[in-house]
Amino acid sequence: HTFLNKSLKRNDSACITFLYPGEVYAPRKIDALLSGFKNYLKDRPHSKLIFVGNSKFADFTNYESLIDSGTIERHGYTKNIDVFYERADVLIDLNANIENDVFLSSKVCNYLSYNKPIISISELGSPVRSMMSGYQTIIHCRHNSEEIYAAMHSARTTAEKYVDDRNDLRVKFSPDVVEKKFYDD
Repeated sequence: HTFLNKSLKRNDSACITFLYPGEVYAPRKIDALLSGFKNYLKDRPHSKLIFVGNSKFADFTNYESLIDSGTIERHGYTKNIDVFYERADVLIDLNANIENDVFLSSKVCNYLSYNKPIISISELGSPVRSMMSGYQTIIHCRHNSEEIYAAMHSARTTAEKYVDDRNDLRVKFSPDVVEKKFYDD
C-alpha cells in the first residue's frame, strides 16, 4: 500500500499549532481542552489552537482574550481543509466524554496518513484506546485539563523526534483492507 507522506517541516518548536477540525456538540465538550491549552500557553506562549468546523455550541467563555489575540482560531466549514492540516503540528481527536463509548471517530482514521502526532481525547473503554494504544505518536488522555496539558507537552516532544510507528494502523484502516473485510464478512 502507498500512503501519502503528509508531514511538513516544523516551525519553531516554541510555537506549536494544534488542530481540531470537526464539530463540537454536547458529548464532545471542549472545556477541558481549552483549560489544558490555556495552561500549556504558560510554557509555550506562542502556540495556537485552531478549530475548523461547527463550534457554535462550544462555550468559549473565559477564552475571549485568546480568541481576540489569535491564539485560538475558529473557522467555519471549508472545502480546503488541507490548508489547516499544513499549518498544524499536532492533530486533535476529540471523542465523546462518555466512558465505554462505542464509537470510533473517522477523524482519527484519516489522521493516520499524516506524519503528525495525534492527541486523542477520550474516556476509558473507548474504541480508539483499545485499537490505538501503544503507539508513540498517538497520545491518549481523558477529558481532563491536566491530562490534556501533559499530552500537549508529550505531542510537542514527539513532533520534534517523530518516529513513524503506525504503519500497521495505516494498512488496517486503508480503504482497500476495510472494503475487503466488509466484503469477506
